[in-house]
Amino acid sequence: MQRQLLGFAALGCLTACSNGTEPDPNLVCSPPLRVAATTSTTPTVSWSPQCHVNQVVIHQPGPQFTLMWAAFASRTGDQNPITSPVQYGVLPDGTTEFGPAEPLVAGQTYIIDVSVTDSTSLSGIRTVGSDTIVATQ
Repeated sequence: MQRQLLGFAALGCLTACSNGTEPDPNLVCSPPLRVAATTSTTPTVSWSPQCHVNQVVIHQPGPQFTLMWAAFASRTGDQNPITSPVQYGVLPDGTTEFGPAEPLVAGQTYIIDVSVTDSTSLSGIRTVGSDTIVATQ
């Protein structure tokens, strides 16, 4: 089943980054993040520098935004729970999702967006890194 993403305006949190190997919650993350994902139908998404983000979204490209899966910070608890890497369909601690991950199809193109909150943005969300993959078996 495919779902359309209605928006993440209400799903914000703070973000922190570091240039070290462990995320440092005391430093503010700034774009661009270097996002990379494996090309399998269950990709692993990673980014650098190591930092905390509030959401990872995988969707199909095109005029109709079709959400495949999204993990985002829960409204309670740690506001920066997501650290690299993230396995498709597996919720990191302290996150929630809109629903279970939709199956990715080999040969199809998908976009991975990693986002943080931005109080200067109208939506309150800013994508700080992206990657595009063509899924393979």
